[in-house]
This record gives sequence, C-alpha cells and structure tokens, in this order.
Amino acid sequence: MPSPPLPRTLRRALLALLFLVPAASAQFVEGTVVDAKGLPVAGVDIDAFDLLAGGVEVPLSGDVTDIHGAFLTTLPAAGLYEFSFTAPVPKKLLPRTLSNVAVAVTTDLGDVALEQGATLSGRLVSPGLAPVGNVSVDVVDALTGLDAALLSTNAQGIFSVLLPIGVYEVEIDPDGSDFLGTLAPEAFTVELATSKNVGSLVMRDGYVLSTRVVSAAGTPVQGVDLDVTDRFTGDDLFTPNDNSGPTGVLSVVVPAGRYDLELCPLPGSGLVTLGVTGLHVSSDLAFGDITISAGMPLGGLVLDMFGDAVPGADLDLLDPVTGNEIALCRDDANASGVYSVFVPLGTYDAVFSAPGNSLLGQVVMPGVVVSGPTILNAVLTPDLANATPGGPAKPAGGAPGSAPGSMGAGAGGGAQPTQGTGPLAPSAKLD
Repeated sequence: MPSPPLPRTLRRALLALLFLVPAASAQFVEGTVVDAKGLPVAGVDIDAFDLLAGGVEVPLSGDVTDIHGAFLTTLPAAGLYEFSFTAPVPKKLLPRTLSNVAVAVTTDLGDVALEQGATLSGRLVSPGLAPVGNVSVDVVDALTGLDAALLSTNAQGIFSVLLPIGVYEVEIDPDGSDFLGTLAPEAFTVELATSKNVGSLVMRDGYVLSTRVVSAAGTPVQGVDLDVTDRFTGDDLFTPNDNSGPTGVLSVVVPAGRYDLELCPLPGSGLVTLGVTGLHVSSDLAFGDITISAGMPLGGLVLDMFGDAVPGADLDLLDPVTGNEIALCRDDANASGVYSVFVPLGTYDAVFSAPGNSLLGQVVMPGVVVSGPTILNAVLTPDLANATPGGPAKPAGGAPGSAPGSMGAGAGGGAQPTQGTGPLAPSAKLD
C-alpha cells in the first residue's frame, strides 16, 4: 500500500532545499491530477509556458505527478503562465491545458481533471494490399464541423489518434502519399464510444477529372465548387481542393464509377449552376473549357400555415417536358425562410419540400415562368400524403404576397442550359 503524500508545506520546503531556491522567493505551483472518476493519475507530464515572454517553454522541477496524482513544481519568477497536462498513453486520458494562470509565491491549481478519451486507429493499404505511408488523415467533429485531429499514416500505413468520445468524419487524402500512382480520397463516419480499430482499409485507384471554368466572355471564373455524387447510392464523394483557382482550373480525383456532377459558382455571383448526370469514369477525363453564364434571380420565402419561416426547406426545379431536375446549389431556405438561386430563363415546375425532421408536406407549383428576376413564395402545410398544388409565380415588383425587398422587374440576358457546355473527353459517357 503506497504511503500517504507529504504535507504540502513540507514538500515545498524540501523542494526549495533540493534545488537551492530560497523558500521565500520560490514560485510554487501545486495540485493534483485526477481522472473523470476523481481517482489520482500518476505519471502525468506537466509543461509550463511563459505567456508574458511570447509563450516560451519554462524548465520545471517536479514536472511529473507522483503515485497520488500530486505535483509540486517551481517556477523561476512570478507571471502569467499556461500549463499543459499529458497522461501516459496507456491511460487514454485526453491532454488538458490551463491558460492565463497567474503565479505568485504559491499557486494551488486544485484538482486538474483529465477527460477519458478513446483511440481511433486503422491501417491504409493500396489495391494490391501494400501499406500506404504519408497519407493525410483529417478527423472532423461531426457535430461542430471543426477539425479534431490532423495526422498522417506511418511507413506501415498505420494511423492512431486519441479523441474525445463522439461522432467523427474521417477524411483520407492520399495526395502526396508514398504510393507510386493515383489513389482516390476516401471518407467515412465513425461513432467513437470506446477505442476502435477500423482494421485495414483498402484504398481505390483514382482518376483525375479536370476542367477550366470560364464566363460567357471567356474569362476565368474563380471559386466554382465541384460536387460529385454517386449515381446509385446518392452519397457525396469527398473531393478535397475542389474549387476553381484564379485561372479557372479545377481538378479532383475520384474512383471508378458513375456520377452526377454539379459546378456551383460563388453565392451572389449571378451565375447559374451547371450539372452533368450519369458520367461514367474509368480513366482520367479532361473536359476542356466549360462556360458558366449569367442567370436570373429566383427567390422568396418559405413559410408554414402560421406564417413562420421553414428553415431548411428545399427547392427543386423540374423541366416540365422531360421531368429532369435542373441543377441548383445552395437552394435551401435559411433561418428566416428565405431562399435565393440563379436559374436560366425558362419555364419550370417548382417543388418545395420541408426538411426531413418536419411534419410539413410538399407544395408543387407547375408552370413557373422565369423571364426576369422572379419572386416565388411558398406555404407548406402538414399534408404528408399528397403534394398541394400551388399558384403561378408572381413577377417581382410589389405584387401581393411578394417577398420583402423586391428584386425589381426587367428582363435579363440569356442563360445557358443546365448541362455544361464545352467538349467532353471521348471516354465520358452520359445517360
């Protein structure tokens, strides 16, 4: 049975004598490190950083907790410090940082509790089952969207990281890896309640899709986002670095398959979304120049029967002749129920749908004519069985029921069809 800890006053005096620091001038910091259950944690490493000196690390004496979880260390001078506490790896306790700690003579930090974590680990291998090193693994908190960890696989293709309990998106980017060839990025969701090893993950061969996005005047269009969706599962692919640069060029890597593509211009650019459906990929594809033209603004309010906003309500536009869906990006209503998109001139069937967690139904508005800036409001009711027919679109400019802030009337220039223009590589196949 371990002996009880020495009284803190005696420990301070012994520590001062040991390091020949006058007890009257020594700056003492003490406390106890415990786990989530309040049990002491031995072997915790303690580091200190002088915030008044730019965050430089300060040498510490007694910088490891004893078998009782207690620590008593000295600092060379009073000041403002940051302390970090790192438990031994086998304990799977999360590191903790205490910042802006004012130290003067004696500072008692009390109990410093370390949260229980869990280890996520796995191994990445090539299609030939060889380990793939130097692959970027970004772990993103699924709730907040913030990065929880960024690491790389070692030479054996292994990754391992200690995380808080939670749900995470794991994004794997093989660009720059040790593999001599092209591998497709991958992503998956994992719920981490206890430590989990996901085993060996087989990376897939990747193929490059590339294009240059230009305006109707032939100038490069920057910031266009390329979204790639699996044609059969409906899942969005993880495609890092998928925005066009200053020259309008963008490229992504995808595995073999059949996909729907959307090229989404920046919000407020006035440019329409371009879509390609049923693209078969089995080799690298270069699309050449794709032209995105200006569209007409279509927007309005989506409300429920009480006049309250319906955040997250989705707008779909359909070609009334073919029934094909028109490509749209960022077409959901915001927190105020307002939506705004840019579309080509034409006639559409508009479908407004409540978000999945709502009891509201769907409203269909056939024959919506967009010949200029158009306001189209919708009211959703709790009709879960059938769509509710709506009325025609009201032109902008103060018509009854129009959304606040009229877009103004007037016709605009022509807009390009939803299908992207520009040559497709011969191996590109469309439905």
